Amino acid sequence: MICFETQRFHMVECQLRPNKVLDETLLAAFSSIPREMFVEEAMQGLAYVDEDLPLTRSRTLMEPVVQARLLQALQLRATDKVLEIASGTGYISAILSRLAGHVVAIDDDVSLCQKAQQNLNHQDVKNVRVYSSSLSDGWPSSAPYQAIIIHGAVEHIPAPLAAQLAEGGRLACVVKSHNTQGVARLYQKMHGQLSWRDLFDAATPPLAAFNQKQNFAF
Repeated sequence: MICFETQRFHMVECQLRPNKVLDETLLAAFSSIPREMFVEEAMQGLAYVDEDLPLTRSRTLMEPVVQARLLQALQLRATDKVLEIASGTGYISAILSRLAGHVVAIDDDVSLCQKAQQNLNHQDVKNVRVYSSSLSDGWPSSAPYQAIIIHGAVEHIPAPLAAQLAEGGRLACVVKSHNTQGVARLYQKMHGQLSWRDLFDAATPPLAAFNQKQNFAF
């Protein structure tokens, strides 16, 4: 019998802390949300390994270290409104519910949205709204957002997403050009423009919705 609580503890202590994830509120969220409940039953034994896990052919659950370091970089506050893009089955939505005041989670896969809502209901999450939407369009009706996080590697940040970020807001994602190593990047909007700094290397699967053929801001 697998003890998921023990695996969760080791994920935090042996994966996250050694990789400079030190925010105690964030660590508490990762310690309390059952990651195994957000993957298929056949994958539950692998839920806490340090690698990406497939959810569908086009969507993965990113490895814990990359997820946690992106979230830590956002420096979320309890009053923040967050847009989560490519939310999958809702695992990081549940984490975000412990860190921010309100979360808008979107995915372009209707079945994943349904699973996410079911999973969040089971975790009694009240401050997350899940919608089916084009990933690159975001969710403008609830903008502006103090933070945006994208789950999956992107080639660029579409102009509509930049427009939905509040002044002073932050956006965290993995950026990957064709045939290059991905890099985690933190954007910030100041005076209507995005500036950024690179955080760490990350080999994250790409999101097709963010290829360069679409209009982009950066």
